[in-house]
Amino acid sequence: MIAADKHTHALSALHRVLVLARSQASEGRSSDVAAVLDTTEYLVVLMMKPEDQTRAFREHLADLAHRHQEFASALECFDGTA
Repeated sequence: MIAADKHTHALSALHRVLVLARSQASEGRSSDVAAVLDTTEYLVVLMMKPEDQTRAFREHLADLAHRHQEFASALECFDGTA
């Protein structure tokens, strides 16, 4: 579960990640896309857990942004600064 006040931000961040992953795919970066989708899959799992996973969700987004700079905008979506 994601805190109620962050739920829309989490969905916006997931949307941004998927848009960027599609861009990576169109550039032929299949290994990058696979790693991004692994993270994205886990982000969805965190949203479905009954206990609050807001901090873990943000940490995984931050790690993704650290590994792939273009995903910093997804973290900004979650933080509400985009």
